[in-house]
Amino acid sequence: MIQIFDDHKGDEFFDIGEMISVSTYHLDAEERVPGLKGRAVDWDHWYKSWAAMASGESYLIPTHLKIIAVDGRTAVIPWDRLRDAMFVYETQDGTLETIHFVVPGDDERMNLPNVMQLNMIYNMELSGEPVYGRVDEANTANPLFSEAKGGMAK
Repeated sequence: MIQIFDDHKGDEFFDIGEMISVSTYHLDAEERVPGLKGRAVDWDHWYKSWAAMASGESYLIPTHLKIIAVDGRTAVIPWDRLRDAMFVYETQDGTLETIHFVVPGDDERMNLPNVMQLNMIYNMELSGEPVYGRVDEANTANPLFSEAKGGMAK
């Protein structure tokens, strides 16, 4: 399951099939990252489609996206850096159990496999540069706990 947290649009849980069905813009991952084999969904199109269906305030645009992977790695990425982002849901070996978030470019730390959580952040005071870290391992078992949802281990 992939958890989506958004203070203005609501929180949801998706399996892979549900997640990819939100968007109609699917592509070959290799179109954006040469050599990356698989099927992907364009992040921007997915987010706009999801926001239009959400019950909350769809007109508000997040400032950052926080991605949390199964292994506890995190990336907080400014929204304007997500323009060409995508999530890979299928490789040559078949459909994945969870998504792999990919942001084309030079900083591969923005690419996280096995994503379990996507948190939309609305905070103009956060850095315009990506920030990387790890979720406090004591809290990963309960992603609804505030530190697991929004905090990073020091």
